[in-house]
Amino acid sequence: MGRLCARKVILSTACLLLVCGFAVAQQADRPASVIVAVVPGENADPAYQSVLRDALMVTLTRNRMKPSAAATHEDARTAASQQKADYLVLGTWRNTAETIELAIEAWLPGGTAPLATGKASGRISLTLDAVAGEALAAVLPSMQARFPADPAATGGETGTVAAVGPSDAGTGIPEPPERWRRVELAVGGAPLVTTGSVADYAKIGAFSAIDLDLRFAVGRSALAPGLLASAGWFRATGIGVADILVIPVGPDFHWTFAADSNPGVSLHAAAGPAAVVAITSWADTVWKISPFVAGGIIVDFRLGPALGLRLEAEYTVVFEGSMVLQGFTPRLALRTRF
Repeated sequence: MGRLCARKVILSTACLLLVCGFAVAQQADRPASVIVAVVPGENADPAYQSVLRDALMVTLTRNRMKPSAAATHEDARTAASQQKADYLVLGTWRNTAETIELAIEAWLPGGTAPLATGKASGRISLTLDAVAGEALAAVLPSMQARFPADPAATGGETGTVAAVGPSDAGTGIPEPPERWRRVELAVGGAPLVTTGSVADYAKIGAFSAIDLDLRFAVGRSALAPGLLASAGWFRATGIGVADILVIPVGPDFHWTFAADSNPGVSLHAAAGPAAVVAITSWADTVWKISPFVAGGIIVDFRLGPALGLRLEAEYTVVFEGSMVLQGFTPRLALRTRF
């Protein structure tokens, strides 16, 4: 009888250890459930909320966690209690016109103090995901202590992003924004349609331009100062024949309304000196420097991350002195960014 009881005790203990071990293994194997909420700080622009929240959720998913979005910190705490979440990730950001700072706290549901905190800052651009990733990197070790990341599983089916609202990609996982390309170069050509008094002597000519700019993000828009170098030609016929060459070179400015839209629409203006060369049939070649102004609208069709095609409508005026040279150019240009 004593041996039978001893065997039962040993068998029961072994079964208990096996069940506990299996439960622990399941706990360690499943993805951690995380409620994410990011709110604006004092005077912060609320337009960055979805971008920062989605960037945090993408990073958590890549670290084998299952994030869900909440609108506010209070909503996140309520959702964590209802869904029995493992962690809370609460963020607050502040921004100026050009920079942004994100502070992150990792909490246990019902906790009285954060497990860990992180902070990162950077320039406002299409790489805001890097700021979110840097802030989150400081709190991930505390969260991974109970749920270690499995590199073999991060590309699999463990963990999905439960974001509020419709998903653009259809998979529920928002894509990180592409790298901001600051330098822009465009080369194009067009017919030159003369207007004003010069149209009495020449109706049409040719025009080409090279435009080099530096792009700066201003909220959702983009400002691009740079240099415009162009050349136009037309043949004027009066008492004789004269080939007129106009070479405007000067600073220009582009303002793009929505930098991430396709097609993108922008306005541009330029001014500076222009060389005016007249090759006549009755006298020697003469030339002079005159001021010019130019402006127009641009529609940019993005063909790839670095390549695009532009349709430009520009009006140029050269104050030659004896005559105002002016004309319209419906230009087609190839654009690249790097």
